[in-house]
Amino acid sequence: MREKWIPAFAGMTECSGNSRRLKPAATTTLFVMMIFILPVLCNAGVGTTGGVFLEDSVGARPYGMGSAFSAIADDANSIYSNPAGFHYLAYPEITTMYNKALMDTSLSYIGYIHPYENIGTFSGSFLLFDGGDIELNYLDSTSEKVKAGQDWAVTLGYGRSIGNSEIFFGGANIKLVRSTLVNKYSAIAIAMDAGLLYRTIDNKLSISLAFQNLGTKLKYKNIGDSLPFTSKFGVAYRILELEGHSVLLAGDFSLNFVKKNIGVEYWVMQMFALRLGAKLGYNPNSYTMGFGINVFSDTKLDYGYSPMIDETTHRISLSFKFGSQDKITLADKYEEKGMYARAQYIRNPDDYMYAKANTIKEKDGFIPIITSIEPKKAGPGTEIKIFGEKFGKYSNVTIGDVFAEVIKSEEKRIIAKVPNIKAGESEVVVQTDKGVSLSKTLSVMPSKPAMLEVSEITFKDENQDNILGAEETGNIIITVKNQKGAGESFGVKVKPVCTSAKNDLFFDNEINIGNIGSGEERKVEIPVKAGLDLTTGKASFKLSFTEANEYNPDPVNITFDTHKLEPPDIELAKFEIDDGMYPYNPEKLASGNNNGILEPGEQVEINAVIVNKGTGPTKNGVVKVICSDPKINISSLSQSLEFDLGSIEPEKWKEIKFAIEVKKQYKGEQNLPVKLQFSEARKMFNKDLAMNIGLGRVYAKTQDVVIKGKSFDIAIPTITSFGDDLINIPAYATTEKKNAYAVVVGIEKYRDVVSAEYAAKDAQSIRDYLISAMKFKEENIRFALNERASRNDLIRYFNVELKNNVEKDSLVFVYYSGHGAPDATTGDTYIVPYDGDPNTIKDSGYSLKQLYEVLSKLPTNKILVVIDACFSGAGGTRTLLAKGARPLVVSKDTDTGNAIAITATGAGQISGTYDEKQHGLFTYYFLKGIQGEADINKDKEIMLSELYGYLKPEVIRKARKDNRDQEPQILPSVNQIGEFEKLPLAILK
Repeated sequence: MREKWIPAFAGMTECSGNSRRLKPAATTTLFVMMIFILPVLCNAGVGTTGGVFLEDSVGARPYGMGSAFSAIADDANSIYSNPAGFHYLAYPEITTMYNKALMDTSLSYIGYIHPYENIGTFSGSFLLFDGGDIELNYLDSTSEKVKAGQDWAVTLGYGRSIGNSEIFFGGANIKLVRSTLVNKYSAIAIAMDAGLLYRTIDNKLSISLAFQNLGTKLKYKNIGDSLPFTSKFGVAYRILELEGHSVLLAGDFSLNFVKKNIGVEYWVMQMFALRLGAKLGYNPNSYTMGFGINVFSDTKLDYGYSPMIDETTHRISLSFKFGSQDKITLADKYEEKGMYARAQYIRNPDDYMYAKANTIKEKDGFIPIITSIEPKKAGPGTEIKIFGEKFGKYSNVTIGDVFAEVIKSEEKRIIAKVPNIKAGESEVVVQTDKGVSLSKTLSVMPSKPAMLEVSEITFKDENQDNILGAEETGNIIITVKNQKGAGESFGVKVKPVCTSAKNDLFFDNEINIGNIGSGEERKVEIPVKAGLDLTTGKASFKLSFTEANEYNPDPVNITFDTHKLEPPDIELAKFEIDDGMYPYNPEKLASGNNNGILEPGEQVEINAVIVNKGTGPTKNGVVKVICSDPKINISSLSQSLEFDLGSIEPEKWKEIKFAIEVKKQYKGEQNLPVKLQFSEARKMFNKDLAMNIGLGRVYAKTQDVVIKGKSFDIAIPTITSFGDDLINIPAYATTEKKNAYAVVVGIEKYRDVVSAEYAAKDAQSIRDYLISAMKFKEENIRFALNERASRNDLIRYFNVELKNNVEKDSLVFVYYSGHGAPDATTGDTYIVPYDGDPNTIKDSGYSLKQLYEVLSKLPTNKILVVIDACFSGAGGTRTLLAKGARPLVVSKDTDTGNAIAITATGAGQISGTYDEKQHGLFTYYFLKGIQGEADINKDKEIMLSELYGYLKPEVIRKARKDNRDQEPQILPSVNQIGEFEKLPLAILK
């Protein structure tokens, strides 16, 4: 009988009976073969001892991704990667695989998964490794081909969600493993796989933990080999998922992070997939590639390979899913498994994510977006295409606030029909259940062309002399008309271009006129601002027009005169000195011997008049007192040596007051080195004004000043002495009124009407006496002069600030000096604010009725209103243009509510001025009374009844000298002054 060779593995003994022995050459060949083959087989994912064929993933898809599949686990390949992925599968699925490896080795596999709704998902698989044939040579010269090794494994598995969760899954396998070597030696082992999986509802992120091949050893005779136990942590993230395109990144890491499997999968239109993978930390490292094809919706072919040292290993899989892949059906299947959130997400991902959004910012990510509209011009009935994102199948479109017929709506495109709307630029908006898009403009074409023409063009400037002066603003005024019966025009714009030589003019390059309907016209003003360098001459402009449908009118030209800057010329008109002694008046700066001569060792008060002798006004003028000698001290009541002059019109003047102290140690010139430094917004007009003040001189009280006008000399009337007796505020013992509030309004310069003379000075004096005599806290006084007394300002002061501050025990004082006007239709009386217009007084004024109603709602009964404007009953014609007049028409029986009102006039009278004192007549005697003149009983207390009893006859007397009637009134009456019967307005020391 022939002897045969058998492999001599460790633990194998010599065969008996036939006395067969291995030849030494055959034994060496077999060992060398196993030493070199087994490591290669291990690296290829197969093996012959210790169940090495169980170490790698199963399936061509995982293999092409470098076996990084434990966190993906979304098909039947999860049986050998991570059984926790079973319950994620919606349908039964079967997969097969064949692996052609090195030296005729192969790996075959079939696996099946079957879900049972809420029960869970079961699986079964069979894995077969074929180690290929080897030839054994025996001592008797015979040979035999046998299988080098043949191993198989059968698994049964189960998986489901954890605690009915839709994001946490678990699963396990029981595995029976059998290994056979050279058709003779075999071993059996039992093992277990287990895994956990977290997967977000949108399937973007998955995290896994898996354990494999935990079980008994494979024992060949008396030698046992442990199964290749592995434990790994996996992560998968889908970084792109857009209209059939998706990119999936995955990684599996051994728990000690020595071995790392990394893979990427890219699907194109969900039809074809490309895969790359890497196995790092292995000996050696390797790289894999592969692809997948969806042959049908339920059939998939996968291929993977790895280029090795000598050969390339190939792996191919064919998989079948037993169920429709339609979204609706798939969602229904998930509902049967109790996964309602996943079902909702599959049906409409945007709806689900929008419902889960927690913030407005997150929800804004679902609002539709319009990127463009084609065509950009279209008439009613025309189909347009709206391009953008997040439209969906059910989108509404509005064009010009009218719903358009939507012919077709897709995720990125909507086809709609322009409704029958008015021609012009209309806003297009797309609305879904997630929100409303930002609008895009569509030009709706008219049915007929527009017929535009410029019907009128003119120019107006601020002073209405039709000449644009330097720093002045004028307006080119044009009227564009569309002929009756023509089509509508829209988007009409005018573009002015200056065609004359450079002339320091500023204007807008384009001004919108808007839409002009058939038979309509539009008037537009084009502001033109002149700079400082404007020259005298002509300015010419060409006005060109555009219209959205190119129905623009013809260009027009306009030319107007320009004039260079009229300069101011500031001079020191006069100054007076006061060297008296005022120990009880802190408002006086003088401290001298009262001989009218400036002498060393005394301090004199200087009252200076600054006059504008030029032909143009100053702009933001400031004068500063300068002295170069340290032995001369300059001071003022405000501790500042800068005085704000503002705007001084030609032939007008402003007054300043400061003090000069010449120390006895002064050794300088008799003529003191003191000057006034004038500056304003335009540096070219800055200048120094010499004082020419010297020691030992006596100065006249009055000087005449002659001012040169534009074309002839104008004699300025003698400037009255401004030793104004109201400036000398006496000392008071009045207790400080911490809870008292005042609103003081003085409007002398109006924006659109004639000035109310001395009104600003009246208000300033009232404010000074409120602080010094009546002891109001300065921060509790709202002080509004001229442009700071607009209608909105008055509303804020009266309606808001008083309401927010006044309390039950508060004292409220309201003073107004300026113009008033009646409403001709109702007879109601109104204060004229800085920006008011007597012709539209109902809309632009502030009514006295409203004032008293506002004051009546305050929680206090101590309210005093003082108005230096005339009150008249019904009838009478007066105008705001009357010099010195401040007309305000009110009813005799005006209801002042809980306020006491003292007014400058009675019915049918005009409130006049006291020119010699540069005050309103009524306000002058009101303050003279507070000074002490009204203290009839000499008890040092100025009561309201005393004050009224004093000023009324004084005003009547002085007005009659001026040949007019003026009689102040108190409302409701002097016998009904309530709280003011026991409340002194001021207490003299």
